[in-house]
Amino acid sequence: IYTLSLHDALPICTLLRARVAASECYRLVEEYGPACYTRQPDGSLLLEIGYTNEDVAAAWLLGFGAKAEVLEPPALRARMASEAQALCAVYGAPKK
Repeated sequence: IYTLSLHDALPICTLLRARVAASECYRLVEEYGPACYTRQPDGSLLLEIGYTNEDVAAAWLLGFGAKAEVLEPPALRARMASEAQALCAVYGAPKK
């Protein structure tokens, strides 16, 4: 008989740190509560939350467009850069 402990059942949680535009404060509060961010001296918000699924985290962050910058973890930051390149390939580079 296999016994599953609570520790085995909990997903691995990774810390996300991102700089988010102050204009997106309402989204952070609605989805994660007011304790999820710290207002920075430049007015931006430092978001610090845990996530368990990188696909879900990336999709959520893409909804912010350029109003969010992933600072950590490096793998998610690289994923966001890759997603941005893929979007440029679909929509083309902006015309100047």
